[in-house]
Amino acid sequence: MPVYFRAPKVKDISRALALQKDLGMKMVISDAEEAWYLKDQFKTGTIPLVLSLALPEDKSEKKAEAKAEAKEKKVMKRKLRRRIRSIQIRRRKHLKRKEHKV
Repeated sequence: MPVYFRAPKVKDISRALALQKDLGMKMVISDAEEAWYLKDQFKTGTIPLVLSLALPEDKSEKKAEAKAEAKEKKVMKRKLRRRIRSIQIRRRKHLKRKEHKV
């Protein structure tokens, strides 16, 4: 019966391969996300790999969300500046009218 090693990183895979070499046991490496770095060692086909269909996260989606959020913030800032400006203008007009009345 083979021993299953969960080895996602290159360092983990290398350690498992060294252990297998030292002890001579049957083994299967699973979750080997970085196995492609050591592809030459797996070409012989003596050590089976269990592959996962866990695909990396789509970063373009996050970028699009961040971009939309930044755009929304920019629009809100612009609206706030306009609002502040209009309040300042009304205030000045009000103060001028008050001065003329006095």
